[in-house]
Amino acid sequence: MKDEIVYKRLSKSDKPNIDNLIDICLKGLPRPEFFMPLSVEDKERFYDESYGIRLGAYDGGKIVATGGIYVAESKLEKIKSMLDLNDKKVCSLCNFLCLPEYRGRGIMSSIQSQLIEIAKDMNYETITATAHPENIASMTCLSKKLTKVKIADFNGYTRALMKLDLKTN
Repeated sequence: MKDEIVYKRLSKSDKPNIDNLIDICLKGLPRPEFFMPLSVEDKERFYDESYGIRLGAYDGGKIVATGGIYVAESKLEKIKSMLDLNDKKVCSLCNFLCLPEYRGRGIMSSIQSQLIEIAKDMNYETITATAHPENIASMTCLSKKLTKVKIADFNGYTRALMKLDLKTN
């Protein structure tokens, strides 16, 4: 019998497992442009909660999925401007990855829902996300809670820009 999926905030002690998860998931992408590469700053500050909050899903001792929210203003300026949210307290869903054999089990939706609740608890007004508009898995998951606002060039990648008003949802 499979272990129950356990969700927890990630810390630096999770780094080897996360590095492995990222490597496996990125090698298995049907199209490389579905995932925007992590910047040097993203990698350096991956576990810094003033930059972003990360959750992991574990099956036994194995990490099978991750997702996060960017909370650092430096990561949010562009999307706030593009979605006309400059006067709002905004965070953004980011870096969702799931091992192929764990897809379709609701793990990503659970991570997304937990991150939305964390954002509400932190008094964010709006949560945003970006995804390649042809990435069916990402668009399906994000569309359960967020609304697509537009498709645009975002840091050199075609992305659906999405948002959810946390004060009314």
